[in-house]
Amino acid sequence: NDSGAVCENGLREVDLNLDIARKVAHILREQGYQAEVLPEFSPKLNGYKAAVFLSIHCDSCIEELSGFKIARMTHSSAPDREDELVELLYESYAQATGLQPHLNTITDDMRQYHALRQIAPETPGAIIECGFMGGDQYLLTEEPDRVAVGIANGILAFIRSQSDSTATPAAIPVE
Repeated sequence: NDSGAVCENGLREVDLNLDIARKVAHILREQGYQAEVLPEFSPKLNGYKAAVFLSIHCDSCIEELSGFKIARMTHSSAPDREDELVELLYESYAQATGLQPHLNTITDDMRQYHALRQIAPETPGAIIECGFMGGDQYLLTEEPDRVAVGIANGILAFIRSQSDSTATPAAIPVE
């Protein structure tokens, strides 16, 4: 029910988020994984169990700002695993998109995001702000596949790092 940020040109955060989330889920499914896209306030979030949970967002319409940020819950029950997830997402996202981290705008609201508090404690989770709807608008609207690949590769790297099997999920090339 919440459109999130809305820019003067009518660009809505919710539309970007949903497009990116669907693309990420598609990539993961193509790699043989189950992937689910949930609405922000889904009742399924309560106790949700998964190999990875990622809440996908875009930042404000400020044109002077560029970059992305990723955070985990402040009081995580699995801080080492979630720190690894965040680190792998930072690496793969920067590589795929060319964006730099915008660390000084990570907020307590990100670190206490409601969905991260709702999922099962054993589910590693994080939140990503994929870029600023103002300064990074071209990437977010014209190259969302690069955004999705950056996220998917981070998730795949995390799954690989957590797996005891010898099967290695392939990284998706950036086109």
